[in-house]
Amino acid sequence: MPSGRNQFELVCDRASAENWCWNIACTTCGHMMFRYAFKELVTGVHPQADSWVTRSRNQRRLSTLLGEMPRRLTTDDQMALGSILASADLNYLSTNTPLPDWLGYLGLGLCYTEETESMSRLLTLSWGPQLLEFLPGESSAHKLLSEIIHDDRRCLRWTDLESVEIALMLQRHRQLMYTGEGSVG
Repeated sequence: MPSGRNQFELVCDRASAENWCWNIACTTCGHMMFRYAFKELVTGVHPQADSWVTRSRNQRRLSTLLGEMPRRLTTDDQMALGSILASADLNYLSTNTPLPDWLGYLGLGLCYTEETESMSRLLTLSWGPQLLEFLPGESSAHKLLSEIIHDDRRCLRWTDLESVEIALMLQRHRQLMYTGEGSVG
């Protein structure tokens, strides 16, 4: 029986537990686990359903079980995936998945919905405000995201997440230094 958690959050839980590759430019596996997971999501299979097969133990059989690994998604599939991604709780992801992995997962979502996101701004308007809550108000990432959210001609892109990662890493470093946990002794 599927839980009340968002399907993308459940995919991210599995990805974190099974250490899936999220490197957009990966030339070894091409982040295939995510690509197959996205394929299952857009066909309506829930990650907790018995029929869900995208898991590491099935990695060598995924092409047999699910067909050819998708290189890109159709417009309809991008819209379906975007709808699932948009309802994800980024606080849940950041709490249950280490940095930078959860940002990498978001990056893949943005990469695979890029064409429709430029028209719908669905993830921009859902994830943008959530990401702002993590960022110090004076950071360049906060300024960038604010500009993107408030400009109807722009949308959040996976490349924007690099500035978010840098701001979050700097924030973490400052917190560790402030508490003395980051000092060398």
